[in-house]
Amino acid sequence: MIKDRDTNIVYLADKLETRHPDFFNRFTRLLNEMKIKWALIPHTKDIWARDFMPIQLTYGEFLQYNYRPDYLQDEQFIHLQTDLTPICEAMNLTCKKTDIIIDGGNITLCGDKVVMTDKVFTENNKEKHDQDFKKRLEELLGHEIIIIPWHCINPEDEYADRFGHSDGFIHCYRDNRVLMSNHRDMDAEEAKQIRNTMESVGFHVTE
Repeated sequence: MIKDRDTNIVYLADKLETRHPDFFNRFTRLLNEMKIKWALIPHTKDIWARDFMPIQLTYGEFLQYNYRPDYLQDEQFIHLQTDLTPICEAMNLTCKKTDIIIDGGNITLCGDKVVMTDKVFTENNKEKHDQDFKKRLEELLGHEIIIIPWHCINPEDEYADRFGHSDGFIHCYRDNRVLMSNHRDMDAEEAKQIRNTMESVGFHVTE
């Protein structure tokens, strides 16, 4: 997979310009000042481009997954679910496709490994830690996958994490160094498990 630092353009959902024009103008002005190239993604229905856009595996190779997160299936949210097909056609992206339900926010590249929460099993109706399913994911992404725990007992709780995105828990800033969010404030036991999992495979974790 292509690391963020190795990319050469920032893509923004076109919905960002209409939904949050003040932020959009300030942000793009800053990108221009820093001489960072940017462009708009057409036909989006939501602003969270990382969650629905294809994953760049290598130069010119993308993976289009089944973007159907459970938190957008309720009637009041379904209109926010972006269809990737017209986007890929408009941007001339040639993608290999999978029917596996994946959320781009649950794909975090750390060194030569990909970190995902175990929500990926739940959304695909698999038993947690189904090794055959995990192997399919690894073959798709071309990396060993590290599974960190996630649960959401009460989605109505204002502090509950309904999304299960690994990028909400960790961020890799060097190949073996990871920043971890303050998840301990919300769920100390789960945070401990996440940290232990990351450290057990060789990462240095800073909360």
